[in-house]
Amino acid sequence: GVVSGGAHIAGDIEKEMINAFLEGNNDLAVEKFHILYDLFTAFHGVNRNRVNPTPLVKAAFEMISGLPTSNVRPPLTPANDVEKDLLKQALKKIGKLS
Repeated sequence: GVVSGGAHIAGDIEKEMINAFLEGNNDLAVEKFHILYDLFTAFHGVNRNRVNPTPLVKAAFEMISGLPTSNVRPPLTPANDVEKDLLKQALKKIGKLS
């Protein structure tokens, strides 16, 4: 199992990765990991400068759902435009945004 905020965004791919690993299909698990890597890296911001991925997970969820979920409370800060662009690229790459 795993505790993952990213599962709100790409839970289907994450589930496929974990199931492949549990079934001993390591090649498929690694393939799914590589699909998710850019997105999960984007959750930590440009140059991985964010310790807490919550603001960027919330921003990504807002992008794919249209629901206003990106507000955060201090000490967290919302995603900036550069981070949002990084998220959009990652979401498009995995087919979650067109």
